[in-house]
Amino acid sequence: MKLSTLCFPNAPPVVIIAAMAAVSLAWNGWTGISWQPVLPLLIAGSAVCFAIAAICSTIRPQHVIAEGALYSGLWVIYPIFGARLTYLANSLGYPLQDKTFDALDAALGFRWIDWVEFVSSHRFLEKVQGFAYESYIWQPAVSIAIFAIWGPRGRNRELLTSVLVALLATIAISMFLPAIGPADTHGFTTPQGSIIRALRSGSATSLAYVGIVSFPSFHTVMAILFAVAHRDNWWSFPIFLILNVLMLIAIPYSGNHYLTDVIGGAVIAACSFIGTRRLYDRGVLSAAEAA
Repeated sequence: MKLSTLCFPNAPPVVIIAAMAAVSLAWNGWTGISWQPVLPLLIAGSAVCFAIAAICSTIRPQHVIAEGALYSGLWVIYPIFGARLTYLANSLGYPLQDKTFDALDAALGFRWIDWVEFVSSHRFLEKVQGFAYESYIWQPAVSIAIFAIWGPRGRNRELLTSVLVALLATIAISMFLPAIGPADTHGFTTPQGSIIRALRSGSATSLAYVGIVSFPSFHTVMAILFAVAHRDNWWSFPIFLILNVLMLIAIPYSGNHYLTDVIGGAVIAACSFIGTRRLYDRGVLSAAEAA
């Protein structure tokens, strides 16, 4: 296997992540915000994965390991620059939309505080929701292995490309329609709220990596795209479908998202998936598929 055989078919997500990195680094250089942990420490794991991918596509050809290592590295590195972009977008200080989203939830007949009280009174439901909500951390690793070993071919690329397209749309929308979340609106202190206020006031200096996007919900995006990605695997699809339906149900309870955010995230997920598939189907990415 040649290195180009690994790199060219998987160019779309690599190019998108490289562009995200370039923009975030340039923008951050202008704002002067520092981050913890430092960037070299965060990208070390990805560098190891990329080295393994290169070795297993040239010196000791192993397609499954090469694909798994490449996508492991990409899934580790993209959230670093994605999170930075969400912070930088929030620092622009567009008006917060919490009152609007809270009113939209009320119009839909949903009250966040009532849902929290209901879930909190059912310990088993609370634990199930907590497990499902946090599954976004390990679902990528399991999915990468399944698609690299059992296929279908190109599914890792499709999934990550869809996620990245959705992330860029999410960042753009949240920049103009920022919100802190229902927990903050109802008087609870949240890490998300503290960071957003520091960014908006210009007092942010050294920041940790915490998800701060409320609308649209990127958790919703991942839940839908993870489930859809397994559609051709008869044994993994039911598992991931159930898990991600539970994740969708769990999102409002976290306190970072209104029900409106979940609806918005679902629209973004659908559009990003359809857009990615059309790019492949129309031949824009068909050369990569055939390589």
